[in-house]
Amino acid sequence: MRLLLDTCAILWWFADAPELSPATAQLIEEEPEVFLSPASLWEIGIKQASGTLFGPDDLLERIRDSEFTELPVRHDHVIIASRLPRLHSDPFDRLLVAQAMREKLTIITDDGKIGEYEVETQQT
Repeated sequence: MRLLLDTCAILWWFADAPELSPATAQLIEEEPEVFLSPASLWEIGIKQASGTLFGPDDLLERIRDSEFTELPVRHDHVIIASRLPRLHSDPFDRLLVAQAMREKLTIITDDGKIGEYEVETQQT
């Protein structure tokens, strides 16, 4: 199973937070193909800059430099995201859904709205 971590899953992974179940943490640890989208880093950066997300000043760099694989945002992803039904209003999550659809990835998320799309999800 190839995985794409949503923004909350990334934050919980790096914080070793209890919101990420032991089973999901083990899945992430053992899966050789775990991807991160630049959209998630952008969302984290926006939230840090606005003061709604606290963490180390180098959080973005820590995430970027992690063992996970960057999943570039491509034109196909943006086209798919722009044509998705409006089940979810968050543009970052819509882009993750599009990336997962196009690349056949399972999204690790706690967001039930993401599961309303035709995409594989795994609850955190």
